Amino acid sequence: MNLPLPPPSRTIIMTRALLGGWSVNTRTNPDGSSTVMLSRDDWRIAVTFSGSIPTEVMIQRPGGSAPWELDVNDLSRYLRGHRNRMSAYRIGDRVVVGDRPGLVAAITPEDDLRVRLTVAYDDGTEGQPYTTHVQREGVAA
Repeated sequence: MNLPLPPPSRTIIMTRALLGGWSVNTRTNPDGSSTVMLSRDDWRIAVTFSGSIPTEVMIQRPGGSAPWELDVNDLSRYLRGHRNRMSAYRIGDRVVVGDRPGLVAAITPEDDLRVRLTVAYDDGTEGQPYTTHVQREGVAA
């Protein structure tokens, strides 16, 4: 029987963030909870804690218009994600994958090295190529 893992503590999250090159700022909220604000390049992550337990994670990707909620169990991927690959593209960038042009709709790190984009292709379909397989539109290979 697999039991769910407990959420990472405040200390673990802050240590991973600092090791990953994230800037860390902390604020106390009126309700007594605290929020750790993480930033790296154009990425922004806000982790709200009750004591040392994270209760909410909000993330804003480069070029994104608004933050969205992230499952706390997925946070580690973002903190460890490959910095250059995570910041190579922004939401809304025009890209080409092979001979298929489209727009970047999402950026998702899979692990320390691999980062996937969700691309809305001009033909109406969607794909999830790795950043290493994508070029900016109009840039020669």
